Amino acid sequence: MRARSTGMDSQRGMSVIELLVGIAVGLIVLTGAIKLMSDTLASNRRLLLETRVNQDLRAAADLIVRDLRRAGYWNNAISGMFSTTGSTAPAPNPYRQIELGADVIKYSFAHDSNDTVDTTEWAGYRLNDGVLEFLTARDATGDSEQWQPLTDPKVLRVTTLTINPLATPRVVELYTYCACLTRLTCSAADFQASGPYESTRPRMTIRQFDIVVAGEAVHDPAVRREIRQSVRVRNDRLDGNCPTV
Repeated sequence: MRARSTGMDSQRGMSVIELLVGIAVGLIVLTGAIKLMSDTLASNRRLLLETRVNQDLRAAADLIVRDLRRAGYWNNAISGMFSTTGSTAPAPNPYRQIELGADVIKYSFAHDSNDTVDTTEWAGYRLNDGVLEFLTARDATGDSEQWQPLTDPKVLRVTTLTINPLATPRVVELYTYCACLTRLTCSAADFQASGPYESTRPRMTIRQFDIVVAGEAVHDPAVRREIRQSVRVRNDRLDGNCPTV
C-alpha cells in the first residue's frame, strides 16, 4: 500500500537557471535606469554650464558696450567747437584718443564737472591669459597700469576679445557751415580732396566698433559661446576749422 503524497511533496523552489535569468533581467532594467539618470544629470550639468558661460559673456560684453559709449567725453566740449569765421582755432579734445591693440582697448573720458584735464582718467579692457580684465588706474605716462579681473577663471576661459572699428568710418563734412561759403572768397570746391583746405576742413567722424567676446567652460571645453555686439561712441570726433575770413 503506497503512502499518500502531501502538498509539501508537490512544491518545488526556483532553479539556478531561473534565478540567473531573473537577476539578468533585473540588471538590465537597473542599467537602463542608471543610464537614464546619468544622461539626465549630464544634460542638466551641461545646461547649467551653457547658461553660466552665456550669462558671464553677455554681462562682460554689455559692460564693455556701456562703458565704451562714453569714451571721449569732455565736460568742456564747447571749447572744441570750430569757428565759422576761422577767428579762433578749436581746442583739441584731450580725451578723444582711443588706443586699439591685439586683445586690448584703452580710452579716456572726463569723470568730474571741473575743467581740469586729468591725463590719468583712462579705462579699458584686455584679454589676459583667458581672463577678461578692466583697467582701473593708469599713471600720467602710461607706464604703470592696474587691471582688475572681470571673469572667473575657475568657471570661464575667455578665448577671444576682438574690438574693431568700422572699416570705413562715417565722416560728416561740416565745411558748409563756414562763413566764407556765403562770400566770394572761397567755394565748396576749396574744401574737396583737391582743394587747399582738404587737410584742415571741419569734419565730424562718427566712431563705431564691432565687439566679439567668446569663451568656453573650464570644466567642459565643449561648452562654447560667442557674443557679438556693435556700439557707437556717443562723443563724435571733431577735426579742422574754417579758414579765416
